[in-house]
Amino acid sequence: MIRTQDLAYAVENISRRDPEIGYALSELLAAGRIRIPVDAGSLGKDPCFLFEDNRVFVRKVSFFNHGIAPVEERLVLQYGEAAEKHRIEEIPSPGDFFAAATRIHLAGIFCLVNFELFNAISRLKKKIRAAGSSTDLENILNARLKTLQQMLQEPPASFGMPLSSKEPLYFIEMQRSVDCHFVLFPFSYAALGQLAQLNLEFFHLRFVLDLFITGASHRLFAAVSQGKITGMMYLVEKKRLFYTGLEIHYVATVNGISLDEQTLDYPRIRGTGTFLMAGAWLLWKSRFPRASEIVLDAEIGAEQFYDTIGFDFRPPYGYLLKHPKEKLLLYIVGMAMNCDTLPDRLQAAVIQCIKQQIAILRKSIPADDPKRKIAILAVSTCNQGGKNKSLAAVAQHLVSRDHRRIPEAGMLLQVLAQDDADRSRHILVKGASMIWVVSDPVFDQHLEGIFHMESRKRTRALASILAKDPFADRVIPVQPRAATEDELAWVHLPEYIEKIAGTTGKKLTTLDPDTQTTPQSYAVARLAAGSVFNLIDAVYKDPLHRCGMACIRPPGHHAEPDRAMGFCLFNNVALGAAYLQHRYKAKRILIVDVDIHHGNGIQKAFYDSRQVLYFSAHQFPCYPGTGKLSEIGTGAGKGFTINVPLPKGSEDKDYAAVIHFLLQPVALQFQPDMILVALGFDLYAQDPLGQMNVTPDGYALITYMLKQLAKKVCSGRIIFVLEGGYSIRGIRECGLRVLQELVDLPTLSPEKIRRMTPEKPGSVPELKKAMDLHRTFWPSIP
Repeated sequence: MIRTQDLAYAVENISRRDPEIGYALSELLAAGRIRIPVDAGSLGKDPCFLFEDNRVFVRKVSFFNHGIAPVEERLVLQYGEAAEKHRIEEIPSPGDFFAAATRIHLAGIFCLVNFELFNAISRLKKKIRAAGSSTDLENILNARLKTLQQMLQEPPASFGMPLSSKEPLYFIEMQRSVDCHFVLFPFSYAALGQLAQLNLEFFHLRFVLDLFITGASHRLFAAVSQGKITGMMYLVEKKRLFYTGLEIHYVATVNGISLDEQTLDYPRIRGTGTFLMAGAWLLWKSRFPRASEIVLDAEIGAEQFYDTIGFDFRPPYGYLLKHPKEKLLLYIVGMAMNCDTLPDRLQAAVIQCIKQQIAILRKSIPADDPKRKIAILAVSTCNQGGKNKSLAAVAQHLVSRDHRRIPEAGMLLQVLAQDDADRSRHILVKGASMIWVVSDPVFDQHLEGIFHMESRKRTRALASILAKDPFADRVIPVQPRAATEDELAWVHLPEYIEKIAGTTGKKLTTLDPDTQTTPQSYAVARLAAGSVFNLIDAVYKDPLHRCGMACIRPPGHHAEPDRAMGFCLFNNVALGAAYLQHRYKAKRILIVDVDIHHGNGIQKAFYDSRQVLYFSAHQFPCYPGTGKLSEIGTGAGKGFTINVPLPKGSEDKDYAAVIHFLLQPVALQFQPDMILVALGFDLYAQDPLGQMNVTPDGYALITYMLKQLAKKVCSGRIIFVLEGGYSIRGIRECGLRVLQELVDLPTLSPEKIRRMTPEKPGSVPELKKAMDLHRTFWPSIP
């Protein structure tokens, strides 16, 4: 925990380096505008202080390992932001809200980077003076000094870091069309600016600059994706008498930091930690020949991670790595395959890894054993589509030699001859029944710290299902990304977007009796909408895996162009339809809303459009009061809104009848390019906000029928986007059945499906009325 004397000491240190900043901070500290909050010890793992009533967090690990320096850096950054905010407030009409917020943020980063660079230059000049007549050392130090001085000459307007500026040592495609590069840390103003924004554990600016000054920066590495740092690693050779080991001294990833408005654009890629470990292994085998092993100190919270990738526990506190396994092994082989050539020692080490996996395949291990699955995937990664032709040839030779003892030999040899390594291994190991899924802890940060029906427990319930068999090997993760303001404006008015943006940083804002925001809600809502875009990209482009699910929050189908309501901020599904129109020029999009509440926001967005067909079956009367049978669209969109208001107590067979007798014939006539499903779990019989009687069997049937419909009308392209559902038990039970159907693990027999589907639509009076009403527009309705 940070104490008041720590703040005073930090301000004193800053004053010695920059009297102007130090004086301002001293005044703020004396006035109590910089202080320790009374509840600082109960807020979580990272200590914090208050700067003008805003909480500023300091990474605990950095504070404990590096002392007061991380506190100084956070103070300087806050000073830079406050100074710029004061300048903007003096302007009579500051102009665009978003531009002003960006200016304030960048001013803080510039202030911090400049402060640390100036002080690094001062420290380096002292070393040059101390070097005296040592010409060689003086030349080296002067070269470093020149580099730091050049950084100060032209600070960038933003902090993107083109990969062309630093040749990667290794790289791999972490997600479809998302490469991750393992590079020596690129000492540049942009890279330092990114570190200042991220505030990663261990890797604060002064530590990184000290490595440069002392000549240790050749052991500092970064994971970079889309021009942004996603992780950092610092390696040290650990030497004792007759022993040398390569120690992973520090490692940290973006996935371990809390999201805020400034880190929205940083890719949060699952597996970055494993990727960095794979880079360390490849370096060990190629650049540290004297090291006998990779070692690291224990972190209790990461013990399971270490064990999973192949580290063995060495008492009392350490871990060592000699033989990588599971995902670490896959990353090593994949990264090696992307290199044109490898040093002989490294090539031999990778070949040994491949031989070990082929040895596993020769054993009588069941086909569903995880070790066998990993072995198949590792060998199939040695694909001719990679750059390293010699590795591919070795893998083919080894499989051919032992083909009589490897049941999968024929399939492996076929895969190794293909050009698309990524596609082949998806087919081979995880089967054609894979789904694209967005599921990320970042969505926990909406409504964090307050009691609300729409809580993080909802998405966590789905995440707990996805983490277990049989889904662990059938899910292709999709990375969240933030929708831009221009993209949000496809559905929402600019002034409404600005209104939601204005809630950023505010403890609690009430938008209507049901809908609230907390400090990160705007950022998370942008991520929710952007995640739907990324999911659409994945499903639309993939010729094999055409189902997806977005486990996101806040929900969206009640959000109107100018209004938040019903727990919803931005209309995720409506924005998804707009994205299909803008990105893929889709002419026909089908939205199916199976939430208990009518999706008034989706209906309003496309009420006059014939390009988007909105179909909703919902409880009526019920919130929000819309969705009457007579609401059928207007103008060109007349007939392209279909509402089936159902009475409370409707059951599985009622929804099956609606899909079979009305939705299916309309969709067959409409022929959409893609189906978007607004999926609410509040049809569940015990949902606290609903009065329907749909069971987990009913959810399985609804999913099965919609997936079969997608295969008939749009080549299987369908995504499900989480909306309502407020019984955690209901989400678990019904979510499990939905996911089982999506990955082709059916739980309903053909006979049970037949029994659950009524033979005639007359058993549901409301359905019969809807069919009669819409037959004018859709002659295909029987």
